[in-house]
Amino acid sequence: MARKREFALYKGEELFAFGTRKELADLIGVKEKTIEFYGSPTYQRRVDGRGWAVTEITGWDKDESVSY
Repeated sequence: MARKREFALYKGEELFAFGTRKELADLIGVKEKTIEFYGSPTYQRRVDGRGWAVTEITGWDKDESVSY
């Protein structure tokens, strides 16, 4: 069985939500393709950090410790 790809959705630098592209699209009322576009370098250049941003988090283990 294929693993669901999960993404984090940010508004500016603030985490807004996370889930599949479909879940994020439904949450903010846009198409899945729009969520995909929000993660593109082209969109990020256009909004210069002021708009939505999407990052894939599939494979990230929330129980892993992170040290800085």
